Amino acid sequence: MTTRNPQLSIHAEEDAVAKVADMSPEDAKQLLMQMSRAEKNDENETLAALIVKVMFKFCFILIITFNLIEDLETTLFCIGHLSS
Repeated sequence: MTTRNPQLSIHAEEDAVAKVADMSPEDAKQLLMQMSRAEKNDENETLAALIVKVMFKFCFILIITFNLIEDLETTLFCIGHLSS
């Protein structure tokens, strides 16, 4: 996981690049394998690739959702009338 908040990049090495906005899925998979210290085998490589794929899609959906909210000038969720 990463953040755009530099104060929260505490797990990166001192000379590491913490900005991953343009990271490829393959690089993300390799980073996940390295940081998780998972054994390098076909099963773990496949699982890491799946995790990266899901996370990339999740981030894409979030971007679209927040852009839509901004365009419509509405709130994220509307759950009917909630009494206090």
